[in-house]
Amino acid sequence: MAFPNFFKDYFYGRSGRCDFTEADLPENRLQLFRDVLSVRRGSMVGLNFLYLLIWLPALLWTFMNLLQLFNPPADAADGYLFQLGFSYLLVLCPLIAIR
Repeated sequence: MAFPNFFKDYFYGRSGRCDFTEADLPENRLQLFRDVLSVRRGSMVGLNFLYLLIWLPALLWTFMNLLQLFNPPADAADGYLFQLGFSYLLVLCPLIAIR
């Protein structure tokens, strides 16, 4: 067991180490927010990129269908919009379910 407490430090911080000293405590919540944001910015950006990576197949499928919607083929039938919408939803549901 090499990593039993690997994520504990990530969520709870390291024990015995204070975040602020008495001299540099923030005076209001805005200063506290700015201090936390400056320390945790990298982890928040990384988490957002991970979220985008998970949604990337659904975004690509939506973009491909929007291209088909705005550039229909020359021989598009009467039910083309219905078929396009149905196939879009048919594939999008599993893409969202597997995320």
